[in-house]
Amino acid sequence: MLSLERVCVAKEERAILRDVSFTVAAGSIHGLIGRNGAGKSTTVRTILGLQPLNSGTIRVLGRTLEGDAAAYKSPLAYIPELPMLYQGLTVTEYLQFTAMAYNVPEAEFHKRLPLLLERFDMSAHAHDIPLRFSKGMQQKMNIMAALIHDGRVFVVDEPFNGLDPIAIRALKEELRAVADHDGCVLLTTHALDIAEAMCDSFTVLEQGHVLTTGNGAQIREEFGVPEGSSLEDAYMKMLGKRGENS
Repeated sequence: MLSLERVCVAKEERAILRDVSFTVAAGSIHGLIGRNGAGKSTTVRTILGLQPLNSGTIRVLGRTLEGDAAAYKSPLAYIPELPMLYQGLTVTEYLQFTAMAYNVPEAEFHKRLPLLLERFDMSAHAHDIPLRFSKGMQQKMNIMAALIHDGRVFVVDEPFNGLDPIAIRALKEELRAVADHDGCVLLTTHALDIAEAMCDSFTVLEQGHVLTTGNGAQIREEFGVPEGSSLEDAYMKMLGKRGENS
């Protein structure tokens, strides 16, 4: 559903992504992991069309941004790491604005709105503006905006920062529901325990290129980590293994 094929990105003649290739299959949650500066944020920006490619191809449901920008972008739903809101709009106005941008029928919007507000404990704030909201409450607005339309390919960038345990649980369940209904999710996170619990497969970036991609069992086998070891154990081993081979 989402595929990157030999994607290269450079800024000011410095390579940021180098031949990055991986696929997020329908029905799955795929974790994109790596340390700071590995290229995760650039990968996300490139998928969203905010960062031009130097070479390579990205496909969303088989379509490319260059071939049909509207068809490429319409299935995408994005939850950013940092809240990005119109501070002058109330919660309801912001969600309605988002729904209109994605051509959600008005009747469907009014059906979904109260369910999302209740799900993320925001019913009491439906008509408030986010100017004085906490970061977590603003993040809930971003999450609800992503869920208000019929996105099939979710790009989710460090979404749990600032969220309370109830919202974290709700978001996990919503993302799994997306995958279970033949959508797919690309999740970037530094929290390897969350990634291991949520994701069906992983791509590990290091210095702008793919160290490995596969499910947990495949990665453990590739790097000689015993069965039953954590993703964190495998990640530390692969960084050490890379150091030995470089």
